[in-house]
Amino acid sequence: MAAANASGGADIASGRFHVLGYPEPALAFTEALPLGNGRLGAMCFGGAGRDLIRLNDGTAWSGSPASELFAEPQDAARNAEELRKARQLIRDGRYSAAEQCLAGMSQPYTQSYLPFADLVITAGQGAVQPDRGTYRRALDLRTGIHTHSYRMRGNRVTQQVFVSAVRGVLVVEVEADHPMHLAVELQSQLRIHGSAGSAGTHGLQLLLPSDVAPAHAGPGAGVTYGGPALAGAVVLCWEHDGGESATTDSGLSAGGVTRARICLATDTTFAALGVQPRGSAAEAYERAEARAREALSAGSETPRAEHLAAHGSLYGRAALSLGPSAASSPQVAASPGGAVSPGGAASPAVADADVTALIGNRDAAPQLAALLFNYGRYLLLCSSRPGSLPATLQGLWNEDMQPPWSSNYTLNINTEMNYWGAGPANLAECFEPFLELAAALARNGEATAARVYGLPGWVVHHNTDAWAFSSPSQATRPGPSGRWERLGCPRNLPNICGSAPPLRHKSGKCGPSSSVPAGSIWCGFSRCLTDPLALCRPHHRRTISRLPRGRPQRPGPPPLTSR
Repeated sequence: MAAANASGGADIASGRFHVLGYPEPALAFTEALPLGNGRLGAMCFGGAGRDLIRLNDGTAWSGSPASELFAEPQDAARNAEELRKARQLIRDGRYSAAEQCLAGMSQPYTQSYLPFADLVITAGQGAVQPDRGTYRRALDLRTGIHTHSYRMRGNRVTQQVFVSAVRGVLVVEVEADHPMHLAVELQSQLRIHGSAGSAGTHGLQLLLPSDVAPAHAGPGAGVTYGGPALAGAVVLCWEHDGGESATTDSGLSAGGVTRARICLATDTTFAALGVQPRGSAAEAYERAEARAREALSAGSETPRAEHLAAHGSLYGRAALSLGPSAASSPQVAASPGGAVSPGGAASPAVADADVTALIGNRDAAPQLAALLFNYGRYLLLCSSRPGSLPATLQGLWNEDMQPPWSSNYTLNINTEMNYWGAGPANLAECFEPFLELAAALARNGEATAARVYGLPGWVVHHNTDAWAFSSPSQATRPGPSGRWERLGCPRNLPNICGSAPPLRHKSGKCGPSSSVPAGSIWCGFSRCLTDPLALCRPHHRRTISRLPRGRPQRPGPPPLTSR
């Protein structure tokens, strides 16, 4: 399919449809700009003199598979009796009493997706007011590179950040017109098990909590350490043209720097969805350090070129043209060849109009709509890649130890909404992590169906987590019923992800049929996964260019399930 019509092609390629630019640093997490490779996420604040980059690891969750039944051990015979009572109460119209019967069949909550670490970069004397009119920060969606630039007392400082899916690292490049002092520091809200450092290297070993209640759980519920849980590590390496590096407990510093390059990696003992953690914080540290060192030794050009190619191969597959005016009819185009890629350029894009100037500007409405379309698909490809976990309620990014609704997977609609754009934006591979989660839920959900309902097949309710939680949770509602036709999935999705056949086999036992006892619970979620592609409407399919058959190559570290 053509990337764009002749009249709209130049507009589609221009930065004003692909750049989020602002004239001041972010003051809050929700103002920072996101980067990610599906596993390692970063929120860039773009501070002048003192910059904060908040880091997430997609496998950093509280608890373990044992967490699901820790609070409320379940008894199948008791559940069967409570279910019988509840059904009778419903027939009698006593709905509140029925809810009380069902409450004992529920678990309090799922586990939580957690923040991982903070990278703090201090240039010169620290936080300063930049020279008037010189500050600019921008995220170029085409390249996945965040840039911020400013002058402090006449010294121009420019910093670029990207997260490489090929290398599995975050890369920071700092340049200054004149020599300055530069320091890097690692911090974490998690429990620090130990720190290590040497010339040019610094890292933290971390322990994750064994239980985290959601913020709405009420008084007395919070963050608990001590039980089965994950461990992890964050490690950075750097090189620069200044004097000898000084090492402290919190990080590294050097004087006389005009150019510096930082490579950072994270790792945890997470093994796979629904599987017990494996290994130690020390082993996670070794893996992270090896990736960071390897990326640093590769030089500056190779990792950047790899990143641009990998990012562009996904982002360049689709374009939205609203025409030269608001009256023009919209056109959507998808291209497996990445015809609308910016050609590999990695310009800072610091001359584009500020996003704030588009808000409330009627003439800029088409531009803003196209920018939102591009931002949406950018967020999906950053937070969900083959081999990663699915996008959470907050994608890949979270700064709270008790995030809203645990930043989990809410299956009655929110998780589906994350993936509505996978098909229309030609990002079918980004849907693969969700199918991996569904396969894990099918495994765990068999025991839940037998324990809670006394039925064959498998079941999952409206909340789950990285441990494939499938029990009812308190205040649960009827089974998920998201409308999967919105995905617009290409017909060859089963060729991309091998999870579909086992899901068909397992979920085929769940639907209402003569083989399932009367009064059985049917979960719409499992029926959708029996054949999710059958629900795709023709008018959604027409914007999709098919991908090559077979599984795409996976650059970078091995998938999580291979550990």
